[in-house]
Amino acid sequence: MKGPANMLNAEDDIRVNGLPIDYNTVPGSGVMMQAVIRYIEHGAPPGHFVTAVIQNNLFEAMRRADLENRALLHAWCSWFYNKAPSMCYGSKDKMDMWMEARTVAYEARMEA
Repeated sequence: MKGPANMLNAEDDIRVNGLPIDYNTVPGSGVMMQAVIRYIEHGAPPGHFVTAVIQNNLFEAMRRADLENRALLHAWCSWFYNKAPSMCYGSKDKMDMWMEARTVAYEARMEA
């Protein structure tokens, strides 16, 4: 696995299968969509439920989910699998590396 500095740079246009990410299909409310956007684009930590989904921790996701997101858990997993960059989900290590890389990229854009 590549280190954070090599994964992404400040000019990255994040795409999945050559297409821009369709955030409008994120399950749940607009608040959840904004959390996913901030995580993927800027490396900002999402809430506990989304963190558990990203880290592939089913039991924690069920524990943290409200009623709406508990019912949407399959949709959440499907969204990340089909719509998100594969480097940004799947384990705590992948999440940590993604957050570090996106934070570095965001800070580089702000300094430019």
